[in-house]
This record gives sequence, C-alpha cells and structure tokens, in this order.
Amino acid sequence: MASDASAMQPFIGSWELVDFIRTSSAGETDRPLGAVPAGLISYTADGTVSVHLVATDGRPGRLMPEYSGYYGAFRVDTDRQVVIHDIEQASHEWLRGTQQVRQYAFDGDRLTLSAAIDEERMELSWQRRFTGQ
Repeated sequence: MASDASAMQPFIGSWELVDFIRTSSAGETDRPLGAVPAGLISYTADGTVSVHLVATDGRPGRLMPEYSGYYGAFRVDTDRQVVIHDIEQASHEWLRGTQQVRQYAFDGDRLTLSAAIDEERMELSWQRRFTGQ
C-alpha cells in the first residue's frame, strides 16, 4: 500500500461537487442531493480531509440528510486505487470513528469517488476548484 506524498498529491486542494448519482441493485438511479448538488471536499498536504454535502432541490434520502459533513485524516492506497477517509468528527454520530473507503479516478480536473454501500452504488463527481492563484 502506498500512501506517501506523491500518492496524495493529486488530491491536494478543494473540489466542488458537480454530480452525485445513487444506483440501486436493480439498476435504478436517482440524485440524493438534487439535480444541482452542493458540496465541497478539501484535501490538505498534511493528510487532512474535510467534506460538506448539502441537498438542494432533491429529497434527502435515507443515507443522505439535508446536510452531511465530516473531517479527519486521509490516505491513499494506490494498489487498490482507493482513498481512505479516517473520520474524526462528523455531523452524524454513526460516521464518527469510521473509515470511509472510496474508489477514485481522475480525469483532468475531475475527481470521481465511488463506493458500494448497502447494495447501492454511490458515485460523486468533483471538479477542482480554482482560487485564481
């Protein structure tokens, strides 16, 4: 497992949520945070991750309340192509102290994080946020 600075480097920065699709085991899809979701994920060089997800015009689903946020440490396993979020604190007690493992893929300035949760597939697409610097 590799989780050195070079493995973490592509993640470093802030990313805005552009899409969140949930696919059921039957193949049905929906957007738990609405058609135009709001969210921000930030990764820092010291290994910290912070995530904020906000429902817009969608109905909050059983896994996605109107707001969900957490922070903690992250590491990258390049062998398995996953990023692991070790959650220290969260807006929801059931997230605290857990590890959230997400498959990742980069396509230019786009980051896709995905996971299978309770027989559903979650896929979140993030766009690198430029601050003009």
